[in-house]
Amino acid sequence: MELKRKIDIIFEKLSILSTEITLRGGFNMLDINVISENFFAELLNLIFDYKLTNLNLAEQNAKSIDLIDNANKLIVQVSSDNSKRKVQTSLSGIDNSKYDGYRFLFVSIAKGVSHLKTEKFASLSGIFFDPETDCYDIKSLIKHIEANGSDCIQNVSDYLSKTVVYTEKKDVRPEALTYVIKQLADIDLSQLDNAQWTIPFDIQPKIDKNKLQEWDTLIKEYAVYSTQVAKIYKDYDQECRNQSMAVLFRLQQLYLKLKQQYVADELFDKLRDEVYKIVDGDATCSNILTKEQLEMNISIVLIDAFMKCRIFEKPE
Repeated sequence: MELKRKIDIIFEKLSILSTEITLRGGFNMLDINVISENFFAELLNLIFDYKLTNLNLAEQNAKSIDLIDNANKLIVQVSSDNSKRKVQTSLSGIDNSKYDGYRFLFVSIAKGVSHLKTEKFASLSGIFFDPETDCYDIKSLIKHIEANGSDCIQNVSDYLSKTVVYTEKKDVRPEALTYVIKQLADIDLSQLDNAQWTIPFDIQPKIDKNKLQEWDTLIKEYAVYSTQVAKIYKDYDQECRNQSMAVLFRLQQLYLKLKQQYVADELFDKLRDEVYKIVDGDATCSNILTKEQLEMNISIVLIDAFMKCRIFEKPE
């Protein structure tokens, strides 16, 4: 689940960047293209283990080249213009006496490059360029990230989370969901005597009705913690009226929305993922809580909602 969440972050962040570059380009606001040079230098280094640096920092407005890796003999053009003319102009402008033996890469930061892969280009002597393998766009970069495995996905996700952020004003109101998750974290569940609790009704028919095979064991194991969730809800309602109702309503709305696309275990997984995003993105969520704690507590709250029949279908 965690790996999928990281991949989702990569898709989201790169989509945001691509959309903003395209929109700004339409209004001739090209300042973001300059910023993108440093961004893509680090991104490509993380994906391919290159040692790219921004050549424009050393040579103001270096012709046809934005990034350079002398160790691997690479020169890179980063552009929001994905036309054949742009690629050819960049190739023709390279000083082949200075960069003899270097490979040229073209990175489109806003639009696709599939149309370039079958084009013919007049390259300079000593400069290597194959449009089939040396042209990249957001889609192809994501494919390389996924193919490189978990370490690459983790590193790229962390990098994008720090560098691609929303600039609009965020809602700073705390999430009621976060409060419940945090309160669960204060309870030592391992010290509770599960044997003294009984599940209030036979949940197997509901599990079978919704075809929950992978969640079957977890639901039965965590169902006993509904007593603790109920206590948290009770205390919360004493502090602020109807908060338990608000939490359950929020979970129900998420469920109703997701059930249009998902079923069975995948629906439960997706629901947990969405709640994780909500809680993890809440500024009031404690950084002390580990990812594993968040996932466990979220599962407990969701299973409680399952027991209360606020999510998933009731058996006939």
